[in-house]
Amino acid sequence: MKIDVYFEIENKFRKRVSQGDKSFHLNEFLRDVGLLTASTISDSTSVLDVEKYKGMDMCIIDMSDTVGLKSFVFEQMESFIKILDAYGIGKIVVNNPSKLLLSSISKLDNVTLHKESSFRRITDKQIQRVQNRLSKNIIGQKRAKTVIFRKLVVQRIRNRSKPLVLMFYGKPGIGKTEVAKQISKAIYGSSEVLREQMSMVGGANSLEYFKATGHSEDAFSKKLLNRKTNLILLDEFGLAPEYVQTAFFQLFDEGIYVDQNYEVNMHNSIIICTTNLMAREEIYSTLGEALVSRFDALVPFVDFSEVEKDEISHKLLEEYMKYDLEKKYANRLDKHQVLKTLKLGIGGQNNFRDIKNLIEDVIAENLIENGLF
Repeated sequence: MKIDVYFEIENKFRKRVSQGDKSFHLNEFLRDVGLLTASTISDSTSVLDVEKYKGMDMCIIDMSDTVGLKSFVFEQMESFIKILDAYGIGKIVVNNPSKLLLSSISKLDNVTLHKESSFRRITDKQIQRVQNRLSKNIIGQKRAKTVIFRKLVVQRIRNRSKPLVLMFYGKPGIGKTEVAKQISKAIYGSSEVLREQMSMVGGANSLEYFKATGHSEDAFSKKLLNRKTNLILLDEFGLAPEYVQTAFFQLFDEGIYVDQNYEVNMHNSIIICTTNLMAREEIYSTLGEALVSRFDALVPFVDFSEVEKDEISHKLLEEYMKYDLEKKYANRLDKHQVLKTLKLGIGGQNNFRDIKNLIEDVIAENLIENGLF
């Protein structure tokens, strides 16, 4: 029996196993032969007859198949393989096995491990798309965009596949998260990044989530294994407990995320951490030299100029009227008066959220003055 083990994202593996082979999942088989509720694999198990599996070509084992399984299934994998072989199953394909499952499989014959990264190194064209997209969609933050562009070039030319690790710092609401989404959209075609709010981390549950003490639990490593893009966003990274921050050292250095159950290949990834700290000195004081030294760059995000605030207000107003405002109200809005009022009040606003709130208030006041309410 041939066994192929693939270390790749879920979507890629699903395409791989949907090529027409007559296949079934491990859980389905274990349920039918009575192993889901068994406490051990006995000799009598091998003679159980399940007609529907005769003529099948392939058994699939993915992460969903291993959730809830008792450890004896992994520990006695050789007996389990003999059962499948007795049914004439020609091959087993495994995706992202836990360490326990991999240890059991590795002892068997005819096993091939496929460890190629699901994501390739960033290309020249992708870097150019990032530059164009940030220039078009991000107002201000010239220095931040310059640093990001330069570091993407560094990531392209260096002869290593370690992640590009950046720390975006500055006041809240001035574009750090939006820039991360724009980078992902330019490189991977999707702004749907894997995002963790690190300020919410703490306690025993977080320890289990980032260290993964059991293979059946929800874990950060599982999210990484099933990511849709190779950009990871860790918001307010400095607010996470030190015991969680240290879990990222190997990831930042080598592009490997390791917990007690999984080892995730994060080569060629882009990892963006954010903080609301205002200065480099604060970052060093808060995070410490050992952690800060692992960032490829600290990227500053600064306050908007008055001209930039005016440009942002125009852009947000257009977006609000197009996507958020009901048409019957948009048609009754005195846009000229709204812009005039915005210009008078925009100077006191400091970030995107403040500007959007001002826009909503000005629109509401304009509609009230026009007798709609």
